[in-house]
Amino acid sequence: MKPETVCSSASTGRWSATLCALAFTLCLVPKSNAQTFYSNVPDFFQHQKWGTGDNKVEDPDWEKDGGWCFYASTINQFFFLKKKGYNGLLINDTIAGPPKWLPASSAELKQLVSDYDPSSKLQMDCKGLGNPLLEDETNCILADRSAGPERGIHGGLVHQYLQQIGTTVQFLSSDGTRKRIKNTTLFTEMQKYLRGGDSVNLRLGHIASDKVWWSGDDPFGPNFHSVTVAGIDPGKDGKIWFADPDSNPDHNHFSGNTNDNSGWKTTTRGELPYIRLRRFVGNEQLPVPVHNPPTQIEIDQRYLVAVMQAGGTSFDGTGAEFDRYDDTDIVALNIIEIVKGAAKGAGKLEELKPASQNVFEVTPGGVGNLPIDEFWVFPSTSDQINFVDTSTLPRGWQADLQLAFGLDAWGNDRPHGWMHVFTPQGADYNPLKGTDVLDVGYDTLSQNPLAAWDVMLAYQGDPANLRVQVFGGHPMQVYLQVNPGK
Repeated sequence: MKPETVCSSASTGRWSATLCALAFTLCLVPKSNAQTFYSNVPDFFQHQKWGTGDNKVEDPDWEKDGGWCFYASTINQFFFLKKKGYNGLLINDTIAGPPKWLPASSAELKQLVSDYDPSSKLQMDCKGLGNPLLEDETNCILADRSAGPERGIHGGLVHQYLQQIGTTVQFLSSDGTRKRIKNTTLFTEMQKYLRGGDSVNLRLGHIASDKVWWSGDDPFGPNFHSVTVAGIDPGKDGKIWFADPDSNPDHNHFSGNTNDNSGWKTTTRGELPYIRLRRFVGNEQLPVPVHNPPTQIEIDQRYLVAVMQAGGTSFDGTGAEFDRYDDTDIVALNIIEIVKGAAKGAGKLEELKPASQNVFEVTPGGVGNLPIDEFWVFPSTSDQINFVDTSTLPRGWQADLQLAFGLDAWGNDRPHGWMHVFTPQGADYNPLKGTDVLDVGYDTLSQNPLAAWDVMLAYQGDPANLRVQVFGGHPMQVYLQVNPGK
Protein backbone atom coordinates (compact mmCIF):
# COMPACT_ATOMS: atom_id res chain seq x y z
CA MET A 1 0.00 0.00 0.00
CA LYS A 2 1.35 3.44 -0.90
CA PRO A 3 2.17 5.41 2.26
CA GLU A 4 -0.06 8.38 2.92
CA THR A 5 1.45 11.88 3.10
CA VAL A 6 -0.52 14.55 4.93
CA CYS A 7 0.73 18.06 4.12
CA SER A 8 0.49 21.43 5.81
CA SER A 9 -2.91 22.44 4.49
CA ALA A 10 -4.46 19.73 6.64
CA SER A 11 -2.78 20.95 9.78
CA THR A 12 -3.51 24.67 9.72
CA GLY A 13 -6.35 24.49 12.21
CA ARG A 14 -4.48 22.28 14.66
CA TRP A 15 -1.33 24.44 14.50
CA SER A 16 -3.34 27.59 15.16
CA ALA A 17 -5.12 25.93 18.05
CA THR A 18 -1.78 24.87 19.50
CA LEU A 19 -0.47 28.42 19.31
CA CYS A 20 -3.55 29.76 21.07
CA ALA A 21 -3.33 27.16 23.82
CA LEU A 22 0.35 27.84 24.43
CA ALA A 23 -0.15 31.60 24.59
CA PHE A 24 -1.53 31.41 28.10
CA THR A 25 0.28 28.33 29.41
CA LEU A 26 3.94 28.98 28.66
CA CYS A 27 4.49 31.08 31.77
CA LEU A 28 3.05 28.43 34.08
CA VAL A 29 5.20 26.16 36.21
CA PRO A 30 4.53 22.46 36.83
CA LYS A 31 1.37 21.92 38.84
CA SER A 32 2.93 20.28 41.89
CA ASN A 33 4.31 22.57 44.58
CA ALA A 34 6.00 19.75 46.44
CA GLN A 35 9.75 19.78 47.06
CA THR A 36 11.57 17.38 44.74
CA PHE A 37 15.13 16.19 45.22
CA TYR A 38 17.19 14.29 42.66
CA SER A 39 19.23 11.32 43.78
CA ASN A 40 22.98 11.03 43.20
CA VAL A 41 23.84 14.73 42.88
CA PRO A 42 27.31 15.09 44.45
CA ASP A 43 29.11 18.22 45.65
CA PHE A 44 32.77 18.08 44.61
CA PHE A 45 35.09 20.88 45.78
CA GLN A 46 36.73 22.96 43.04
CA HIS A 47 39.58 24.21 45.30
CA GLN A 48 40.57 20.70 46.47
CA LYS A 49 44.27 20.99 45.49
CA TRP A 50 44.72 24.72 45.08
CA GLY A 51 47.63 26.24 46.97
CA THR A 52 51.32 26.92 47.03
CA GLY A 53 52.25 23.34 46.21
CA ASP A 54 54.55 22.99 49.22
CA ASN A 55 52.99 19.70 50.36
CA LYS A 56 51.78 16.48 48.79
CA VAL A 57 48.20 17.71 48.55
CA GLU A 58 48.53 20.97 46.64
CA ASP A 59 49.15 21.29 42.92
CA PRO A 60 50.77 24.52 41.60
CA ASP A 61 48.86 24.11 38.32
CA TRP A 62 45.50 23.85 40.09
CA GLU A 63 43.26 26.78 39.05
CA LYS A 64 46.39 28.66 37.93
CA ASP A 65 44.58 30.57 35.18
CA GLY A 66 41.07 30.78 36.67
CA GLY A 67 38.42 29.08 38.75
CA TRP A 68 37.30 25.54 37.95
CA CYS A 69 33.65 25.67 39.07
CA PHE A 70 32.38 24.84 35.58
CA TYR A 71 34.45 21.67 35.43
CA ALA A 72 33.63 20.59 39.00
CA SER A 73 29.91 21.11 38.44
CA THR A 74 30.14 19.19 35.15
CA ILE A 75 31.66 16.26 37.06
CA ASN A 76 28.61 16.52 39.35
CA GLN A 77 26.47 16.07 36.22
CA PHE A 78 28.55 13.17 34.91
CA PHE A 79 28.31 11.41 38.29
CA PHE A 80 24.51 11.84 38.30
CA LEU A 81 24.20 10.47 34.75
CA LYS A 82 26.69 7.65 35.32
CA LYS A 83 24.36 6.45 38.05
CA LYS A 84 21.67 6.30 35.36
CA GLY A 85 23.79 3.92 33.30
CA TYR A 86 26.02 6.19 31.18
CA ASN A 87 29.06 4.31 32.37
CA GLY A 88 31.83 5.92 30.32
CA LEU A 89 31.31 9.46 31.57
CA LEU A 90 33.85 9.27 34.39
CA ILE A 91 37.18 7.91 33.21
CA ASN A 92 38.61 7.73 36.72
CA ASP A 93 37.14 5.75 39.62
CA THR A 94 35.35 8.83 40.96
CA ILE A 95 32.30 6.86 41.95
CA ALA A 96 34.20 4.38 44.18
CA GLY A 97 34.06 4.31 47.94
CA PRO A 98 36.72 5.81 50.20
CA PRO A 99 39.60 6.31 49.90
CA LYS A 100 39.62 5.75 46.11
CA TRP A 101 37.14 8.43 45.08
CA LEU A 102 39.19 11.35 46.40
CA PRO A 103 42.35 11.07 44.24
CA ALA A 104 40.15 9.83 41.38
CA SER A 105 37.95 12.95 41.52
CA SER A 106 41.00 15.22 41.46
CA ALA A 107 42.37 13.36 38.44
CA GLU A 108 38.95 13.60 36.82
CA LEU A 109 38.84 17.36 37.34
CA LYS A 110 42.27 17.93 35.79
CA GLN A 111 41.39 15.67 32.87
CA LEU A 112 38.18 17.58 32.19
CA VAL A 113 40.05 20.91 32.22
CA SER A 114 42.40 19.45 29.61
CA ASP A 115 39.59 18.00 27.51
CA TYR A 116 37.78 21.35 27.32
CA ASP A 117 40.92 23.13 26.09
CA PRO A 118 40.04 24.23 22.52
CA SER A 119 43.61 23.46 21.41
CA SER A 120 43.52 19.91 22.81
CA LYS A 121 43.81 17.00 20.39
CA LEU A 122 40.35 15.86 21.43
CA GLN A 123 38.64 19.13 20.54
CA MET A 124 40.66 19.57 17.35
CA ASP A 125 39.76 16.04 16.25
CA CYS A 126 36.06 16.69 16.90
CA LYS A 127 36.08 19.87 14.86
CA GLY A 128 37.88 18.09 12.03
CA LEU A 129 35.10 15.52 11.63
CA GLY A 130 32.64 17.94 9.99
CA ASN A 131 29.88 16.72 12.31
CA PRO A 132 27.84 19.72 13.53
CA LEU A 133 26.82 17.82 16.66
CA LEU A 134 30.44 17.63 17.81
CA GLU A 135 31.34 21.30 17.30
CA ASP A 136 30.02 21.84 20.83
CA GLU A 137 32.87 21.15 23.28
CA THR A 138 30.64 19.31 25.75
CA ASN A 139 29.15 17.10 23.03
CA CYS A 140 32.72 16.31 21.90
CA ILE A 141 33.62 15.14 25.42
CA LEU A 142 30.38 13.16 25.71
CA ALA A 143 31.18 11.41 22.42
CA ASP A 144 34.72 10.60 23.58
CA ARG A 145 33.21 9.01 26.68
CA SER A 146 30.75 6.80 24.76
CA ALA A 147 27.66 8.92 25.41
CA GLY A 148 27.63 11.45 22.57
CA PRO A 149 24.53 12.72 20.77
CA GLU A 150 25.32 10.64 17.68
CA ARG A 151 24.38 7.52 19.70
CA GLY A 152 20.77 8.66 19.44
CA ILE A 153 18.06 7.56 21.84
CA HIS A 154 19.97 4.46 22.88
CA GLY A 155 22.72 5.75 25.17
CA GLY A 156 23.11 9.26 23.79
CA LEU A 157 23.36 12.56 25.70
CA VAL A 158 23.34 16.09 24.28
CA HIS A 159 24.34 19.47 25.68
CA GLN A 160 21.88 22.37 25.68
CA TYR A 161 22.61 26.00 26.62
CA LEU A 162 19.84 28.48 27.45
CA GLN A 163 20.34 32.19 28.25
CA GLN A 164 18.16 34.69 30.09
CA ILE A 165 18.00 37.94 28.10
CA GLY A 166 15.57 40.31 29.82
CA THR A 167 12.18 38.61 29.99
CA THR A 168 13.07 36.15 27.24
CA VAL A 169 14.98 32.88 27.29
CA GLN A 170 17.11 32.28 24.20
CA PHE A 171 18.66 29.16 22.69
CA LEU A 172 21.05 28.69 19.79
CA SER A 173 19.25 26.79 17.06
CA SER A 174 20.92 24.19 14.86
CA ASP A 175 20.57 26.65 11.96
CA GLY A 176 22.95 29.05 13.74
CA THR A 177 20.35 31.66 14.74
CA ARG A 178 19.25 32.63 18.23
CA LYS A 179 15.65 31.73 18.92
CA ARG A 180 13.42 32.70 21.82
CA ILE A 181 11.17 31.07 24.33
CA LYS A 182 8.70 33.82 25.16
CA ASN A 183 7.26 34.89 28.52
CA THR A 184 9.42 32.66 30.67
CA THR A 185 12.48 32.44 32.91
CA LEU A 186 15.32 29.99 33.30
CA PHE A 187 13.80 29.02 36.66
CA THR A 188 10.71 27.86 34.79
CA GLU A 189 12.60 26.31 31.86
CA MET A 190 14.93 24.23 34.03
CA GLN A 191 11.95 22.47 35.60
CA LYS A 192 10.96 21.05 32.21
CA TYR A 193 14.36 19.41 31.78
CA LEU A 194 14.50 18.16 35.34
CA ARG A 195 11.14 16.49 34.76
CA GLY A 196 12.66 14.92 31.66
CA GLY A 197 15.34 13.19 33.72
CA ASP A 198 18.13 15.56 32.67
CA SER A 199 20.92 17.28 34.64
CA VAL A 200 20.98 21.08 35.03
CA ASN A 201 23.80 23.42 36.00
CA LEU A 202 23.07 27.10 36.69
CA ARG A 203 25.41 29.79 35.39
CA LEU A 204 25.24 32.59 37.95
CA GLY A 205 26.27 36.23 37.70
CA HIS A 206 26.54 39.10 40.18
CA ILE A 207 27.53 42.53 38.87
CA ALA A 208 29.06 43.87 42.08
CA SER A 209 29.61 42.07 45.37
CA ASP A 210 32.32 42.03 48.03
CA LYS A 211 31.11 38.57 49.15
CA VAL A 212 31.64 36.53 45.98
CA TRP A 213 35.09 36.70 44.41
CA TRP A 214 33.82 35.95 40.90
CA SER A 215 31.46 38.96 40.63
CA GLY A 216 31.74 41.51 37.82
CA ASP A 217 29.96 42.96 34.81
CA ASP A 218 30.62 40.07 32.38
CA PRO A 219 28.61 37.04 33.60
CA PHE A 220 28.71 35.48 30.11
CA GLY A 221 32.48 35.87 30.28
CA PRO A 222 34.72 35.15 33.30
CA ASN A 223 32.48 36.78 35.97
CA PHE A 224 30.32 33.74 36.64
CA HIS A 225 29.79 30.77 38.91
CA SER A 226 28.45 27.30 38.05
CA VAL A 227 26.38 25.17 40.45
CA THR A 228 24.43 21.93 40.08
CA VAL A 229 20.68 21.74 40.75
CA ALA A 230 19.89 19.08 43.37
CA GLY A 231 16.33 19.99 44.35
CA ILE A 232 13.43 22.24 43.39
CA ASP A 233 10.30 23.68 44.92
CA PRO A 234 8.28 25.53 42.27
CA GLY A 235 5.80 26.84 44.84
CA LYS A 236 4.78 30.40 45.61
CA ASP A 237 8.26 31.68 46.52
CA GLY A 238 10.25 29.22 44.42
CA LYS A 239 13.35 27.50 45.77
CA ILE A 240 16.40 25.79 44.31
CA TRP A 241 18.79 23.55 46.25
CA PHE A 242 22.19 23.32 44.58
CA ALA A 243 25.65 21.83 45.02
CA ASP A 244 28.18 24.69 45.17
CA PRO A 245 31.74 23.74 44.06
CA ASP A 246 33.09 26.91 45.70
CA SER A 247 31.99 25.87 49.18
CA ASN A 248 32.62 22.88 51.42
CA PRO A 249 32.06 22.22 55.14
CA ASP A 250 35.10 22.40 57.40
CA HIS A 251 36.58 18.89 57.50
CA ASN A 252 33.49 17.75 55.58
CA HIS A 253 31.42 17.91 58.77
CA PHE A 254 27.97 19.27 59.55
CA SER A 255 26.20 21.64 59.40
CA GLY A 256 27.38 22.29 55.91
CA ASN A 257 28.06 25.30 53.71
CA THR A 258 27.72 28.24 56.09
CA ASN A 259 27.54 31.87 55.11
CA ASP A 260 31.27 32.68 55.03
CA ASN A 261 32.38 29.20 54.00
CA SER A 262 33.26 29.77 50.37
CA GLY A 263 35.53 31.31 47.86
CA TRP A 264 39.11 32.37 47.41
CA LYS A 265 40.06 35.90 48.30
CA THR A 266 36.84 37.71 49.12
CA THR A 267 36.90 37.23 52.89
CA THR A 268 39.25 35.92 55.53
CA ARG A 269 37.65 32.53 55.01
CA GLY A 270 38.95 32.61 51.44
CA GLU A 271 42.56 32.53 52.55
CA LEU A 272 44.60 29.37 52.06
CA PRO A 273 44.63 28.15 55.70
CA TYR A 274 40.83 28.07 55.68
CA ILE A 275 40.64 26.42 52.27
CA ARG A 276 42.91 23.71 53.70
CA LEU A 277 40.36 23.13 56.45
CA ARG A 278 37.62 22.56 53.90
CA ARG A 279 39.38 20.00 51.71
CA PHE A 280 38.24 16.42 51.64
CA VAL A 281 40.80 14.12 53.28
CA GLY A 282 41.50 10.47 53.98
CA ASN A 283 38.58 8.10 54.29
CA GLU A 284 35.76 10.62 54.06
CA GLN A 285 32.67 9.40 52.29
CA LEU A 286 31.70 10.46 48.79
CA PRO A 287 30.11 13.94 48.98
CA VAL A 288 26.71 12.72 47.84
CA PRO A 289 23.58 11.89 49.87
CA VAL A 290 23.12 8.14 50.29
CA HIS A 291 19.37 8.32 50.87
CA ASN A 292 16.72 8.86 48.18
CA PRO A 293 15.29 11.36 48.81
CA PRO A 294 18.12 12.80 50.90
CA THR A 295 17.55 13.34 54.59
CA GLN A 296 17.40 16.86 55.99
CA ILE A 297 20.86 16.36 57.53
CA GLU A 298 22.27 15.38 54.12
CA ILE A 299 20.57 18.35 52.45
CA ASP A 300 21.99 20.77 55.01
CA GLN A 301 25.47 19.33 54.64
CA ARG A 302 25.68 19.15 50.85
CA TYR A 303 23.45 21.83 49.35
CA LEU A 304 22.60 25.51 49.57
CA VAL A 305 18.99 26.64 49.16
CA ALA A 306 18.11 29.74 47.13
CA VAL A 307 14.77 31.53 47.34
CA MET A 308 13.79 33.28 44.13
CA GLN A 309 12.97 36.98 44.05
CA ALA A 310 9.75 38.15 42.42
CA GLY A 311 10.23 37.81 38.67
CA GLY A 312 12.05 34.49 38.96
CA THR A 313 15.47 35.53 37.62
CA SER A 314 17.45 36.41 40.79
CA PHE A 315 18.11 34.99 44.26
CA ASP A 316 16.80 36.58 47.43
CA GLY A 317 19.77 35.94 49.70
CA THR A 318 18.46 37.48 52.89
CA GLY A 319 18.81 34.32 54.97
CA ALA A 320 21.57 34.26 57.58
CA GLU A 321 23.51 31.54 55.72
CA PHE A 322 22.91 32.77 52.20
CA ASP A 323 23.39 36.52 52.03
CA ARG A 324 26.49 36.28 49.83
CA TYR A 325 24.15 35.30 46.99
CA ASP A 326 21.65 38.15 47.45
CA ASP A 327 20.71 39.62 44.03
CA THR A 328 22.67 36.94 42.16
CA ASP A 329 21.15 36.31 38.72
CA ILE A 330 20.62 33.03 36.91
CA VAL A 331 22.04 34.04 33.53
CA ALA A 332 22.20 30.66 31.76
CA LEU A 333 21.60 26.93 32.03
CA ASN A 334 24.05 24.23 31.00
CA ILE A 335 21.88 21.15 30.58
CA ILE A 336 23.08 17.64 29.77
CA GLU A 337 20.03 15.90 28.37
CA ILE A 338 19.09 12.34 27.63
CA VAL A 339 18.54 12.24 23.86
CA LYS A 340 14.78 12.29 23.28
CA GLY A 341 14.62 12.56 19.47
CA ALA A 342 17.18 11.48 16.87
CA ALA A 343 17.46 11.06 13.11
CA LYS A 344 18.98 7.94 11.64
CA GLY A 345 19.32 6.32 8.24
CA ALA A 346 17.28 3.53 6.70
CA GLY A 347 17.17 0.19 8.42
CA LYS A 348 14.83 -0.31 11.35
CA LEU A 349 11.61 -0.17 9.33
CA GLU A 350 13.08 -1.65 6.16
CA GLU A 351 10.36 -4.23 5.68
CA LEU A 352 7.68 -1.51 5.75
CA LYS A 353 9.20 1.24 3.64
CA PRO A 354 11.25 2.13 0.55
CA ALA A 355 14.96 1.49 0.91
CA SER A 356 15.75 5.22 0.76
CA GLN A 357 13.44 6.16 3.61
CA ASN A 358 14.95 7.42 6.86
CA VAL A 359 13.75 7.08 10.45
CA PHE A 360 13.27 9.63 13.23
CA GLU A 361 13.04 8.12 16.72
CA VAL A 362 11.47 9.72 19.79
CA THR A 363 11.31 8.56 23.43
CA PRO A 364 10.74 10.12 26.88
CA GLY A 365 14.07 8.52 27.75
CA GLY A 366 13.35 6.81 31.05
CA VAL A 367 10.84 5.69 33.66
CA GLY A 368 9.30 8.67 35.43
CA ASN A 369 10.31 11.17 32.74
CA LEU A 370 7.77 13.57 31.29
CA PRO A 371 5.60 11.75 28.67
CA ILE A 372 5.55 12.88 25.03
CA ASP A 373 2.42 13.06 22.90
CA GLU A 374 3.45 15.62 20.28
CA PHE A 375 6.65 16.79 18.62
CA TRP A 376 7.97 18.95 15.79
CA VAL A 377 11.21 18.31 13.90
CA PHE A 378 12.80 21.42 12.30
CA PRO A 379 15.60 20.82 9.75
CA SER A 380 18.56 23.18 9.99
CA THR A 381 19.13 23.49 6.23
CA SER A 382 17.21 23.64 2.97
CA ASP A 383 17.41 19.84 2.76
CA GLN A 384 13.82 19.79 3.95
CA ILE A 385 11.64 16.92 5.07
CA ASN A 386 9.33 16.31 2.11
CA PHE A 387 7.68 13.03 3.06
CA VAL A 388 6.34 11.44 6.25
CA ASP A 389 5.09 7.87 6.23
CA THR A 390 1.95 7.74 8.36
CA SER A 391 1.42 4.05 7.54
CA THR A 392 4.23 3.08 9.92
CA LEU A 393 2.90 5.08 12.89
CA PRO A 394 1.44 3.19 15.87
CA ARG A 395 -2.21 3.31 16.84
CA GLY A 396 -3.50 6.77 17.60
CA TRP A 397 -0.63 8.73 16.02
CA GLN A 398 -0.87 11.13 13.07
CA ALA A 399 1.58 13.32 11.14
CA ASP A 400 1.67 16.31 8.83
CA LEU A 401 4.23 18.47 7.06
CA GLN A 402 4.95 22.16 6.69
CA LEU A 403 6.93 22.31 3.45
CA ALA A 404 7.87 25.99 3.48
CA PHE A 405 8.45 28.94 5.77
CA GLY A 406 6.41 29.16 8.99
CA LEU A 407 6.52 30.08 12.67
CA ASP A 408 6.93 27.63 15.53
CA ALA A 409 4.86 27.70 18.72
CA TRP A 410 7.16 30.35 20.25
CA GLY A 411 6.91 32.57 17.15
CA ASN A 412 10.39 31.76 15.77
CA ASP A 413 11.04 31.72 12.03
CA ARG A 414 11.34 28.20 10.64
CA PRO A 415 12.34 28.75 7.01
CA HIS A 416 12.85 25.06 6.22
CA GLY A 417 9.46 23.85 7.43
CA TRP A 418 8.90 20.96 9.81
CA MET A 419 7.49 17.51 10.44
CA HIS A 420 4.72 17.42 13.07
CA VAL A 421 3.74 14.13 14.74
CA PHE A 422 1.06 13.80 17.44
CA THR A 423 -1.56 11.62 19.10
CA PRO A 424 -4.86 13.51 19.51
CA GLN A 425 -6.76 13.29 22.76
CA GLY A 426 -9.63 10.82 22.47
CA ALA A 427 -10.30 7.10 22.36
CA ASP A 428 -7.03 6.30 20.58
CA TYR A 429 -4.84 8.69 22.58
CA ASN A 430 -1.51 6.88 22.93
CA PRO A 431 1.26 8.98 24.54
CA LEU A 432 4.84 7.79 24.88
CA LYS A 433 5.81 6.96 28.47
CA GLY A 434 8.98 5.78 30.17
CA THR A 435 11.19 3.95 27.70
CA ASP A 436 8.62 3.78 24.87
CA VAL A 437 10.07 4.49 21.40
CA LEU A 438 8.24 5.90 18.39
CA ASP A 439 9.75 5.37 14.90
CA VAL A 440 8.63 7.72 12.13
CA GLY A 441 9.51 7.01 8.52
CA TYR A 442 10.45 10.19 6.64
CA ASP A 443 12.50 11.44 3.72
CA THR A 444 14.34 14.61 2.80
CA LEU A 445 14.86 16.24 -0.58
CA SER A 446 18.28 14.57 -0.79
CA GLN A 447 16.98 11.29 0.67
CA ASN A 448 19.73 11.55 3.31
CA PRO A 449 18.97 11.57 7.04
CA LEU A 450 18.95 14.95 8.76
CA ALA A 451 22.44 16.06 9.82
CA ALA A 452 21.28 18.72 12.31
CA TRP A 453 17.88 19.73 13.63
CA ASP A 454 15.80 21.13 16.48
CA VAL A 455 13.08 18.97 17.99
CA MET A 456 10.32 20.50 20.13
CA LEU A 457 8.71 18.04 22.53
CA ALA A 458 5.30 18.45 24.12
CA TYR A 459 2.91 16.78 26.51
CA GLN A 460 -0.67 17.93 26.11
CA GLY A 461 -1.44 16.83 29.67
CA ASP A 462 0.89 19.59 30.88
CA PRO A 463 1.41 22.04 28.00
CA ALA A 464 3.63 24.34 30.08
CA ASN A 465 6.36 21.73 29.55
CA LEU A 466 6.92 22.37 25.84
CA ARG A 467 10.71 22.15 25.43
CA VAL A 468 13.38 21.95 22.76
CA GLN A 469 16.45 19.84 22.07
CA VAL A 470 19.03 21.22 19.65
CA PHE A 471 21.27 18.96 17.56
CA GLY A 472 24.02 20.98 15.89
CA GLY A 473 24.09 24.30 17.76
CA HIS A 474 27.51 25.45 19.01
CA PRO A 475 27.08 27.83 21.96
CA MET A 476 30.25 29.80 22.64
CA GLN A 477 31.13 29.92 26.33
CA VAL A 478 33.88 31.01 28.69
CA TYR A 479 34.70 28.15 31.07
CA LEU A 480 37.24 29.73 33.45
CA GLN A 481 36.16 32.06 36.25
CA VAL A 482 38.09 35.23 36.99
CA ASN A 483 41.73 34.67 37.86
CA PRO A 484 42.23 33.48 41.47
CA GLY A 485 44.59 36.40 42.06
CA LYS A 486 41.65 38.85 41.96
